[in-house]
Amino acid sequence: MEKEPVGLYGRMWMENMEKNYPSKVELMMFNHNYLTVARSVDKRAAEYYEQLSEKWDRDNPRPTTGYEAVQQWSRMKKYEIDHLVMTEIVLVPVTTE
Repeated sequence: MEKEPVGLYGRMWMENMEKNYPSKVELMMFNHNYLTVARSVDKRAAEYYEQLSEKWDRDNPRPTTGYEAVQQWSRMKKYEIDHLVMTEIVLVPVTTE
């Protein structure tokens, strides 16, 4: 995991940590686990996104008629899932793996 690039959710977690918890970031950097935790957060967030996406598809079948209905369904799905991933994983100040 130490060689993998930090993905989008991991980078957003890092931005949040650096902005709101700079002393925790310093400590994590001192202990050489900051990037590892960011990668872990990114991986968990991506997995959670997939789980929520599957659940959304089961609970809210995609419309079969109307381009605008499909577009609205897609936007709502993305907004709902992004909101949950951000509030439940990415914006949580994790300080250990």
